[in-house]
Amino acid sequence: VVVVVVALCYSTHVAIALNTEMVTVHGRAQPFALGSAIKDATVTCVENKSLHTTTNGTGHFSLDAPVGSSMTLVIEKKGTRTTQTPTFLVPPGGIPWGAHSEISFQAPDTIVFEGLIAALHDVDHLDNTKCHFCVTVTAANKTLRDHPQGEPNATATVRYLNSTPVPVTEYYFGVDKENRTNPFTRGLKSTSFDGGVVWFNIPVSKDPYIVTASKPGYEFTSTTMWCVTPDMFINGAPTQGPKVIARNGTRSKL
Repeated sequence: VVVVVVALCYSTHVAIALNTEMVTVHGRAQPFALGSAIKDATVTCVENKSLHTTTNGTGHFSLDAPVGSSMTLVIEKKGTRTTQTPTFLVPPGGIPWGAHSEISFQAPDTIVFEGLIAALHDVDHLDNTKCHFCVTVTAANKTLRDHPQGEPNATATVRYLNSTPVPVTEYYFGVDKENRTNPFTRGLKSTSFDGGVVWFNIPVSKDPYIVTASKPGYEFTSTTMWCVTPDMFINGAPTQGPKVIARNGTRSKL
């Protein structure tokens, strides 16, 4: 684990040495399956813990970071399951406000998270030496602020860097009659209009995992997940999870 952290920090330090231009990364935090904000929470950069801030009353936050650096953010607040974002590169110009661009945290409170585990009776136990992944497979031009958000009838897979699937069970979230999230639906084999997928007990690894999505005729982005800290919940909320970028060869437009 120590080696992984050093490697992550090293990649950031290289970026700082090569490009000292600082830009602003904006984001927003909200609860799992709820539209309100998570305020007064601490947001910290895994690769450089001197980069940290607090969410405001609307759940928004901002951090200055060097162009080209890798960033993985963690949100912490009492009563909320500590949640990590996927890893991303800071682009020239930074990451502006706006649902299509900002870094989104969707963090469950501890009661909701424990309820999800209890509902999945085939999960024998939550292994606190491993990580737990979640993504929203997002439809074209949809964001965390849209309802519904997901691309239905897609499948999602956690893969090693060599593209081999990780042998772990995926659980797809369903929806009710009004397309509202129902994470307790059992037996789904592909995404609903919610787009949510969760995997438990992913081993800590010195290499990142890649989450991919597939659906005939569709092209999706992929999502990079680092399992460095045991028992971490890592959530690729819209639009950081796999999202539709092309359909039948036609690229999506924002």
